[in-house]
Amino acid sequence: MPIWKHILGSRKRVKVVWKKTASGWNYVSRVAGLISAAEVDFLRSEILTISSNTSNYNLFAALGNPTGPVTVDVTINSGVIVSSTSTSNPAFDTGAMPAGSRVIIINNGQIIGKGGNGGNGGSSTPTAGAAGGSAGDAINFQTDVIVDNTNGDIFGGGGGGGGGGGAKGSNFALSVCLSSHCGGGGGGGGAGNSSSSGGVGGNTGVSGDNGGGGSTSAGTGGIGGDGTFVSVDGGPGGNGGGYGVAGVAGSSGTATGTNCSEPNATSSGGSNGAAGKAVDLNGNSITWLGGNNSSQVKGAVS
Repeated sequence: MPIWKHILGSRKRVKVVWKKTASGWNYVSRVAGLISAAEVDFLRSEILTISSNTSNYNLFAALGNPTGPVTVDVTINSGVIVSSTSTSNPAFDTGAMPAGSRVIIINNGQIIGKGGNGGNGGSSTPTAGAAGGSAGDAINFQTDVIVDNTNGDIFGGGGGGGGGGGAKGSNFALSVCLSSHCGGGGGGGGAGNSSSSGGVGGNTGVSGDNGGGGSTSAGTGGIGGDGTFVSVDGGPGGNGGGYGVAGVAGSSGTATGTNCSEPNATSSGGSNGAAGKAVDLNGNSITWLGGNNSSQVKGAVS
């Protein structure tokens, strides 16, 4: 028989139940025949559904900034993507839920953090390549959460690749002394649902190539400037990282000529951008009901 309960002045049919036993709270997946109305110890009183693509979702705000404990489950429908427009914001944030709240996320879609931007290539002065940007997290916890990811994906953003270092120098070739200044290649952008930018190649002297931007896949680092016959090359930019993976550091420029006029000089590549987390726990706990594997969860859960 169906179970009914009065919530906020109206009669609601119970769909999901938590039963308290000696071992703690236990999820009851099917109500009829398994539990009686007298045994209903815990009922989620708020049910939210994310039915279309959205960015920077904050559960606390979606509930109207409650001041007292809330029991809530939020379902992300199949085919829906929850993303972020900034690496400083998670795609999904529980917000500062009041003490005593219970939150359950049923993810049938995708929750994806933003990828970090690629670092710019160094100039041919030469200067070092810039660091790749850190990626954003998929989910940020500010309370304990139960997650059913059986039919979904939770991916942290990929870190940006570092820019390549610049180089200059000279070499005796073709019966003359030649010199060259070469810029480093730009780093590739990290993977994320919303686009990340590739770094700009060093553009003084022989320019390095720009890095490729990231989207649902990581961008490729740009090639450094090529000093033909002079044995001087700008360092290539590092590739952006895939979902939940750090970017690759940029490479140093190289100069191996004979120093016949201008002394050889090189600069280092930029460091790689850090990966975004799948879930930033912030000291809170997570209980998985399904979908906790390396294919469906990419990035740290910590």
